[in-house]
Amino acid sequence: MSNPAPKRPTPRVFSHANHADWGRGVISEELPDRKTFVFEHVGVRTFMNVSSVIIEENDVPQEERNALAASLIRVSSGAAPLKKKRKAPTKKPAAPKAPKAAAPTAD
Repeated sequence: MSNPAPKRPTPRVFSHANHADWGRGVISEELPDRKTFVFEHVGVRTFMNVSSVIIEENDVPQEERNALAASLIRVSSGAAPLKKKRKAPTKKPAAPKAPKAAAPTAD
């Protein structure tokens, strides 16, 4: 008999009441003294006293919540696809050095 895998909690979607331009967000880390959210347009924001911040839970369909959470958590963890790397500029070969003048000799 196998034990079923533990169910993951359904992600909850939030928005900041005073910053609608931040977009929707999800909790990426929750500690006793702070919560860290990842928002669509501004990225990661940590709040020490969430009760004093106006964070509102949004009613979003389950499928959309899961997709949004997966997308935002991936971005916050650095797993998002990176921009195309540019080639380093090629270095010009160094100009040949002039020969050193011979030191005068004492006769």
